[in-house]
Amino acid sequence: MNWTTELTQLLSDTFEDQRIDALEKATLFETFKPLSSEQRAFVRNQAFDIMKRHSRTAQSEPPFKWLEQVLKSLDNSMPKTTYTGVYFSPGDECLSALLNLIDAAVQSLDICVFTISDNQLRDALFKAHRRGVTLRIITDNDKTDDIGSDIDDLNASGIPVREDTTRHHMHHKFAIADRKRLATGSFNWTRSASQFNHENVLILEDESIIERFCVEFERLWDEFS
Repeated sequence: MNWTTELTQLLSDTFEDQRIDALEKATLFETFKPLSSEQRAFVRNQAFDIMKRHSRTAQSEPPFKWLEQVLKSLDNSMPKTTYTGVYFSPGDECLSALLNLIDAAVQSLDICVFTISDNQLRDALFKAHRRGVTLRIITDNDKTDDIGSDIDDLNASGIPVREDTTRHHMHHKFAIADRKRLATGSFNWTRSASQFNHENVLILEDESIIERFCVEFERLWDEFS
């Protein structure tokens, strides 16, 4: 049974008595929570289609309460965007936000940055690696040989590193911790970015956004293998 059939059947089951009890409401919420935008649009259309079919065949008032409850469950189950912080440099705000992200990681850190030359960030990554966090780093080969670059040291410690070796730049600056927290923004992982540059870092927890970044990381990881 595919997802369209399952969702249609679920809506039909809740429509039988034209009301949604507490158990059905909880079932709808849990079923709707992981749905994509396409699947949510399908549910919305199916609910209206059920209403239309009922209106054509029944003499009673259309069950608007049922429709209202379905749509409310659909809207309430949407993942909430959670911004945990916005940070700016010059100054220590951006660096501290990234250090906190790294130090809080428990299982994994996927880092996709143009360059790493700030030794505080390097040392935090070493610590995460030693405590068993699975690290992967994607970077740009044009910066690897710069004076002060920490990429070779990180790679030599056993942290897998893949580089963009094309004539173009892998210019991302993002990091994903435990697949549930994301750091992104203009901030390069360098001392000058903290001390002199006007930069920003955004830390957020949003399943749908983080999933897009995870997909992009995996795509680049495969591309630069």
